[in-house]
This record gives sequence, structure tokens and C-alpha cells, in this order.
Amino acid sequence: MTISRRNLYAVCLVLILGLLAPCSAQEPNVAGWYFPPAGEGLDQQSQKTFAEAGMKDTVVTPLDAKASRWALWRHGYLLHVTGDWNKTQDVASLRKTWHALTVGAAIGQGKLASYDEKIADYVPRLQGKDAEATWWHVITQSSGF
Repeated sequence: MTISRRNLYAVCLVLILGLLAPCSAQEPNVAGWYFPPAGEGLDQQSQKTFAEAGMKDTVVTPLDAKASRWALWRHGYLLHVTGDWNKTQDVASLRKTWHALTVGAAIGQGKLASYDEKIADYVPRLQGKDAEATWWHVITQSSGF
């Protein structure tokens, strides 16, 4: 199956807007996404039960079927852990996803005009065929850098 650049851009934009959307007004104390400080294991996290965090524990069932290793925080408190969190794992082409999110966010914020812009406009030291690479090439990992 092939996907056009336009469709890929639309999908990325929808994902980015969903990820960057502000928290709901019903949760005024939520600052957004929470990431535990680097180097802190899960056993060092402040923990709460689902009830203490104002959530139903039924949220775990559909999520458990999606991944073998994940954790759920709410308002900065660890609620649930599934799998061996300390196990390293190859993430293969996940880099494309992060590049697409980053480039899409930059386009959405007006920092980039489009994914067809040359990277050399922002990194002037690029030479040769690297100077011809666009943000599209970064998203698809087809630039050859």
C-alpha cells in the first residue's frame, strides 16, 4: 500500500494536533504530558490508586491488549505498570514517527512553510546531495544522511 505525501501530511497533522491539544477544562490542575525525571526508576515514582487519581481501573483492560510494556501516569502519579520497564527494546523505524511529529509541529507553528523545504535553508553547512534533501526526506528517512 502506498500513501501520498498529502495523505501522510494530513495523518501527521491530525496526530500532532491530538498530542498537542490542551487538557480539558474539567482537569484544571493538569499541566499536560508527564514524563518522569531521567534516571528515576518506576519504584521511585509517586504512586496513587486509580480511585485516588479519579480514574476507573477499567481503562487498563483495552490498553493491556495493545502493548506488552507500558506505564500510566495521571497528574504526575504512577497508576499502573505492565511488563518489564527496565528491558531495552529496539524501536526500529520509530524515528520516522518522531521526525514526522516534529516537522508537522514546526509546520503547524509556522516555523516551516512545508515539508518540501530544503534542510540546507536551516543547516547551511550541508553539501552535495545532502544540500538537496527536504524535510520530506527526513520524515521518510530517504535522505541518505
